[in-house]
Amino acid sequence: MEFSGGNDGDVSISSVHACFNTLNSLSGVGILAIPYALSSSGWISILFFFLIGVTTWYTGLLLQRCLKLDPMVRSYPDLANKAFGKKDFLSYISAGGILVSCILVMSILWIGAIDGVGFKNKGVLVKWSGIPTAVSLYLVCYTAHHVFPTIYNSMKNKKHFSKILSISFALSSIIYAVVAIFGYLMYGEEVQSQITLNLPTHNISAVIAISTTIVSPLTKYALILSPIMEAINTRLIQANYKRRSLRMLTGTGLVLGTILVALVVPLFGYVMSLIGALLSSCTSIVFPCVIYLKISKGYRRCLEFESVVLVVIIVMGLVLMVTGTYSAIVGITLHL
Repeated sequence: MEFSGGNDGDVSISSVHACFNTLNSLSGVGILAIPYALSSSGWISILFFFLIGVTTWYTGLLLQRCLKLDPMVRSYPDLANKAFGKKDFLSYISAGGILVSCILVMSILWIGAIDGVGFKNKGVLVKWSGIPTAVSLYLVCYTAHHVFPTIYNSMKNKKHFSKILSISFALSSIIYAVVAIFGYLMYGEEVQSQITLNLPTHNISAVIAISTTIVSPLTKYALILSPIMEAINTRLIQANYKRRSLRMLTGTGLVLGTILVALVVPLFGYVMSLIGALLSSCTSIVFPCVIYLKISKGYRRCLEFESVVLVVIIVMGLVLMVTGTYSAIVGITLHL
């Protein structure tokens, strides 16, 4: 499998296509675990969900500022300027990914309202022991910052990126919140780490929901892996960058590696929580703030008050990383 990177001769994508790509990158597999996150921590954690959403939206804007201050600087050095290859094609795939997410949401609501499951569980207000796990899973929902620079640099009109980012974060937050709230109301404390495991298999709506979870990763795979493959090709095989065989070999190896991990690693909820705590907190919260502080210092663009806010966000991200990682490792250890 080969992931071809773009180049300066590629046609830039429109703002609509960029919005599709951004929203698709945000609407990931975290949607399956978010009802479980709410069940693990109680209703109070929905406040943490929106707080993380606002924070990661802000750090996404920080990445845009970094790119505007110096077009030669990339927030994530391993991402190339033109990584998507056939951008229009990927945009249509992204539109399909958004449609798949909407179908999944509608199927779950249909099961609750029409197929007899109902919304009878009241849930609990707060379970403090589950907050670290829930917050880590919420972080997974907003892990798309590694794609933002590539989307930004591929746009025809880059000044629209902040508006696109705001729209994408708002829509994805609504989708996640709807699934979390209604999934928790439907199954309460019995909700599993993937809500599809709770769905009755004999209903057509459940079959549709489960089928969309299979299609959903396929609509995001090229979007997420293209910049990663571009970084690998650029950094690890620079001398043979144009050799098609090596590009195909590294692409196939990465795909097979992700499939192997998916088949071998159990405990979806705790593994997703570990990813959120250990990786998402860094890529979506800590790194954008640190990068912006460093770059803006040279341009004298960062105000003292904003610097304080960024430091607070960095500390918050580090705290989430430590507590979430510890909680996830303990959970994995106890269930192995």
